[in-house]
Amino acid sequence: MTTGKKFVKDSVLSFLLKFIGMAIGFLLQVVLNRYLGNDGYGKYAIFLTIINIFSLVCVFGIDGSLVRTLARFEDDDNLRNVLLKRSSVVSISITSIVSILLIIFQKYILDFFALDKVQYLYIIIVVLFITSLSKILDGYFQGINRTIISILCTNFLANIFKMVIFLVVVTFDKRYLLMSLITFLLTELGLLVVKLYKIYNINKKQMVVTKESEYTKTQFNTFFRYAFYLSTISGVDVIVKSMDKIMLNSLVNSSEVASYKVAENYLGIVGIFASTFIVFWPIMSRLYEENKIKELEKNFNYVTKIITVTSLPVLVFMITYSSELFAVFGKGYRGSAPVLYILLFGIVIDSLSGPVGALLNMTSYAKYNLIDMIILAVMNFALNVILIPKYGAIGAAIATSSSLSLINLINIVQNKIFLGVFPYDLKNIYLLIGSGVLLFLDKLLYVNISLGNTYVNMFVVLIINYIIYTIFFMAISKKEFMYLVNLIKEKRSGKK
Repeated sequence: MTTGKKFVKDSVLSFLLKFIGMAIGFLLQVVLNRYLGNDGYGKYAIFLTIINIFSLVCVFGIDGSLVRTLARFEDDDNLRNVLLKRSSVVSISITSIVSILLIIFQKYILDFFALDKVQYLYIIIVVLFITSLSKILDGYFQGINRTIISILCTNFLANIFKMVIFLVVVTFDKRYLLMSLITFLLTELGLLVVKLYKIYNINKKQMVVTKESEYTKTQFNTFFRYAFYLSTISGVDVIVKSMDKIMLNSLVNSSEVASYKVAENYLGIVGIFASTFIVFWPIMSRLYEENKIKELEKNFNYVTKIITVTSLPVLVFMITYSSELFAVFGKGYRGSAPVLYILLFGIVIDSLSGPVGALLNMTSYAKYNLIDMIILAVMNFALNVILIPKYGAIGAAIATSSSLSLINLINIVQNKIFLGVFPYDLKNIYLLIGSGVLLFLDKLLYVNISLGNTYVNMFVVLIINYIIYTIFFMAISKKEFMYLVNLIKEKRSGKK
C-alpha cells in the first residue's frame, strides 16, 4: 500500500473511531454531570487536570520522541524494542520519584487543588503509574505506524469502559465522585492490559535486525535530550490548558469550573477533526529527514484544508445552537454560551493553521516551540489573573482563546523561516469567508426550519452545513479534492 493510500485509510479509520468514541464520551460527560452535580463535576474536572499535569512530568516527553525517532527506523524492530524498554524504565523511575514527592508534600497539594480527601491523592498516584506507561506505549504505536491501536484504546475503548464501569459501580456505592475516580483508574488499567497484549502480538512476529540495532550512548542522549524538549513543550501546553480551570477553582468556585468544562466538552468534538491527523506526524518526520520539503509542504497543505473543511461546519452549528447544546447538561448552563463563543474563536484560528506546532516538534526546531510555549504560559497566566476575578469563566475563555491564537500565528511564521513551509493560499481565506456565509444561512434555518423536534432540527441543519461546505470546497479546491478522491479510488482498486 502506498504512503498516500495508507494515510487516507488510517485517517478515515482514525476519524471513525474518534467520532464514535467522542459520541460515547460526550454521553458519559452528561451522565457524570447528572450524577455529580455542578460542584462534583467541577471537582472531577480538577482531578483530570491534576492527572494531566503530573503525567507529563512522568512521561517526560518520551512518547513524542518515540514517534519522531521510530518513524526513521522502519526496518529495525529490535532497535525499536530497545528504545521502548529503555523509555519505559526511565518513565517508571520518574513516576516513582514524583509519587514520593506527592506523598511528602500531600498537605500542600491537597490545599492547592482544594481536594478534601487524601484518598483522592492516592488514586492519583496509582493512575500516574498506569497512564505514564500507557502513554509510552502510545508513542511506540504511533512511531511504528500503528496509530490506530492508540486511537482505538484512548478514544474508543476508554469511553466505553468508563461508561460501563461507572454505571455498574454506582449501583453498589452512592459516593458518586469517588466512584467516578475509581472508574477512571480501572479504565486506564484495562487499557494498559490491552496495549501490552498488542505489543506481545507484534513481537511474536520475526524481528528484523540490522546493523543499526546497536544504539550508541550518544544516540540515547540525543533521544532523551529531544524528549526533554518535547516534555517541556507538552508540560507548558498542559499548564496553559489547565491554568484556567485551576485558577477558576481557586479564585471563584468549582461550579464555575463546571460551566467552563461543559464548553470544553463541545470543543472536544471539534478537536477530533484535527487530532485525527496525528497519523501524519511520523510522515512529517520522515519527509523532513529525507529533505523532501516540497512534498512535506504539499501534504501539509492538504491536511490543513481537510481539517478546515471538516471542523468549520460544526463550529458554525455550535454558534447557532449554543443554548440548546448547553441545555443538554441542564438548564443551569444555558447562560454559559458566551464562554463557548469565545473559545470557538481560538479553535477557528487553530483549525485554519493546521498542525503547525507538531511540524516544529517533528523536525529539528522543537526548542523554538518550547520558547513560544513559555511566552504563551506567561501571557495566559497574566490574562487569567486579570480577567478571572472580574469575569469568571468568560475571562478564562478570553485568556485561553487569545493565547491559542497567538501561538498558532507565531508557529506559522517560524515554519516559514526555518523550514520554508507556508502551505496557505487564497483558498484558505475563501474557506473562512464561506464559513461566514454558512453562519448566515444557519441563522435563517434556525428561525424557519421546524420538523417537530429540536434535536431533529439540529441534526438536519448540521447535515446541510456539511453538504453545502463540501460542495463549496469542491468548487474552490478541485485539485485538492480530486487528489483525495483519486487516493480513495486507488485504494479500492488495489493499484500500487
